[in-house]
Amino acid sequence: MPTTREWKDGIFSYTLRHLASLPNSVPKWIILDGDLDANWIESMNSLMDDNKLLTLANNDRIKMPPSMRLIFETATIEHASPATVSRAGVLWIPTTEGRNWKNVVAAWVRCQTRGEHVKDALHNLCDEFIPPVLEWVCGGGNPKGQSITVAAATTPANASMSHPACTSIGLTSIGLVQSFLDVLEGMMTDKNCAGADMGEVENNFRNTFVFVVLWTFGGCLAESSNGSSAGAMDKDSAKDRGKTRFDAWFRRAFASVRFPPRDTVHDYWLDPETNTFENWKVRSTVCLLYTSPSPRDRG
Repeated sequence: MPTTREWKDGIFSYTLRHLASLPNSVPKWIILDGDLDANWIESMNSLMDDNKLLTLANNDRIKMPPSMRLIFETATIEHASPATVSRAGVLWIPTTEGRNWKNVVAAWVRCQTRGEHVKDALHNLCDEFIPPVLEWVCGGGNPKGQSITVAAATTPANASMSHPACTSIGLTSIGLVQSFLDVLEGMMTDKNCAGADMGEVENNFRNTFVFVVLWTFGGCLAESSNGSSAGAMDKDSAKDRGKTRFDAWFRRAFASVRFPPRDTVHDYWLDPETNTFENWKVRSTVCLLYTSPSPRDRG
């Protein structure tokens, strides 16, 4: 403590001490998500080698049991020394061509339990919508067929790409896809996933899929700054690449999706009874019954 000079464990040392004191041998993982700081990561070397011992500033030592592992999730290891890297197994998942988010989508689809027709339909819809939308939002606006990259469009490899869209918060491709899958799973019902074959399932579920795409990938887009009409926005300016420009692009790229011609695609909600897009102004109050899969969240 700053005033009494009494030692107090931080988050990591407290967690490590607590888990190490448990008498059972059940496997335990401590996941550290974020950038590696050059100062504190060096103090982890003794914990990551054969000693498995963390020495704190007050000379306390915490022994990590054999049943415990550390997992570092980080975008780069440029601040980690060779001594630190040599003590860990490194799994590198490239972001080029969407390899990172495609693995997440494939694993999610594989876990679906509504039948093979639904899985095949989900694969087709994901392949049709996610790559071009990610290109547009995360640094896209590229011609169809170019590889997909994450939102860090400042590296030389991405220098020829258009800049990311104008968003309210910072976005990454993997974060957007994970949010999309979470919302999509909540929107799936026996009714909109029904069908005798893959084509029928895809046709029934298509509008629901599109609605989730609009509000997960496009929900954080800023409003248009200059008030121009969607059709008049031709230059690729960062301040103009908001919801209005996205509306114009989305209607051109996915002309098969039937939206009313007025307003933007974000001005419509999906009526689950008719499976059609209706303006928010027509019916602004929609009551949805949500049942949590977790027993602790149920009343």
